[in-house]
Amino acid sequence: MKRLSQIVVSALGGILLGCSQADVIPQPATKGSLTVVVGASQPTRAVSPGDGDIYDGGGMEDLTLLLVNPMGEISEIQRLTQLAAEEQRVKEVTFINLDVGNYMLYAYANTERTLLSEARTMLSSLRVGDSFNESKYNALFNTLTNRATPVMNDTNPMLLTAAKSVSVGVENASASIELLRTLVWLEVTLYNHSNHAMTITDVSFSNFNPSTSYILPKDGAIPASVTYRGLPLYDTFSGGEDVVVESQSEG
Repeated sequence: MKRLSQIVVSALGGILLGCSQADVIPQPATKGSLTVVVGASQPTRAVSPGDGDIYDGGGMEDLTLLLVNPMGEISEIQRLTQLAAEEQRVKEVTFINLDVGNYMLYAYANTERTLLSEARTMLSSLRVGDSFNESKYNALFNTLTNRATPVMNDTNPMLLTAAKSVSVGVENASASIELLRTLVWLEVTLYNHSNHAMTITDVSFSNFNPSTSYILPKDGAIPASVTYRGLPLYDTFSGGEDVVVESQSEG
């Protein structure tokens, strides 16, 4: 009987020892970090891409980055309200202490002073934990309606946006994202190859001016509600004045 008690005690001790050893097994890491390189050098829709000029879409004056998790919630927000001159073409941003997994990265630049205010209005109210749902992903411009297409100038920077899927592991992950211009910069040059000066009173175009478009890039997708109009005549020449193109020259 005494021997049986010793065997039972020894067996229980082995079970307790086994549990104690299991408790100290290291748990896998569940946090990581992400470094994002944001650029404004895409040649698409730019007169001089990546030149740092914020007014023609070649640079970033301010930058907002959103990380959205698979549940559609905002995990992290980085708001950089004023980038230094040397950072306006390329900016590196790091997110730390992130849950391992897949995310959608949304980038918006030049929101503070752009004439297209929809992105600025939406971003100003967003906080970590908020839902970034379909209505935000599919948000449209409403300042393009009627014929009041905003004029791009040397006072108000051109709005840039981008979207990309990224993955975060237990080590530092890296990704790059290129911002795209939300509007086309249209430059008109008139050539006069005749031997006489020509006075241009008006220039008209076919109806390719959209009433709205998506704020984020959509790989060519077009909103169902879009209509097309001619370009506003007051946008063609500064002040609506006639343009004289001299003989054998351009204007």
